[in-house]
Amino acid sequence: MNNQKGFSLIEMMVVIAVISILAGIAIPNAISWRSNSQIGAAAREIMTDLQRARMEAIKRNRNVEAIFTTGKGASSTIKDLTSDAILSGTSYSGGVEVNIAQGERFIFNSRGLPVDENNQPVGHDDENKESINIELTNGKRNITVEVTVAGSISIQH
Repeated sequence: MNNQKGFSLIEMMVVIAVISILAGIAIPNAISWRSNSQIGAAAREIMTDLQRARMEAIKRNRNVEAIFTTGKGASSTIKDLTSDAILSGTSYSGGVEVNIAQGERFIFNSRGLPVDENNQPVGHDDENKESINIELTNGKRNITVEVTVAGSISIQH
């Protein structure tokens, strides 16, 4: 009788091959999941900041603006336009790039509606304008945070 203990070289090679195949499938999915979770988290943070600005405008009965920097490593500041007081700020990370159309401002009046710098409702001079948007991208995926003329804030995938 041959009583050898352990694994043969062929058995070890089969196990290593199976592990390699599984890793080859799992690693790209994990990288994609991480990338998607980062852009999703940034979109939720921006939506939260916009909602905070809207609620502060209603609570203070004043115009409040959410100011966003653009590009990678963007940040936001929420500012009371009457007193110029900075109410809060947030930095966004994770390689997400923030883009806003030229001249777009996120100002909310005391009723929680988006207005322009002249306190006119958003879209008053452009009947086709139904929202103002913040675009987020990480090179693979794009997400839009939308503020409608009625003050509703949502994430569009």
